[in-house]
Amino acid sequence: MRPFLFVLAIVLTHKFINAKVWSKQNLARRIAMFGLPVDVYGTLATIVSVLMVFIGLPKQIRTNYRHKSCNGLDKTLFILVLFAYGTWALYGGAGRNAFLLISNIPGFIFSIVICVQMWIYRGRKLVSVTHVIVEEGE
Repeated sequence: MRPFLFVLAIVLTHKFINAKVWSKQNLARRIAMFGLPVDVYGTLATIVSVLMVFIGLPKQIRTNYRHKSCNGLDKTLFILVLFAYGTWALYGGAGRNAFLLISNIPGFIFSIVICVQMWIYRGRKLVSVTHVIVEEGE
């Protein structure tokens, strides 16, 4: 079954590339078919990104602070998130793109806070449901 799916994926990919489905003109036509200007989609994307940044990351910061632990968080993931928000903010600043700046600068700042919390709480582990913190080596 897997070889069949692999061959099907190659054939479909080849058809999409040859059909120029991903060309700018075709993409603009597909977006315009909903009857909305492209700027509306940029605004919606910014709103959703800002909501994610101002709801998800602060909630994680509060949870870390309340438990005095970052147990269960992957350091690699948050370092990559930090770099992703940082590079998108730099790109938005270089291109003077307000949509990218509005959603990525707060994400970059909150990611810095979470990385600092990971460094501060690096030796602590959440042990029980009552949120008792035990230092390593005790």
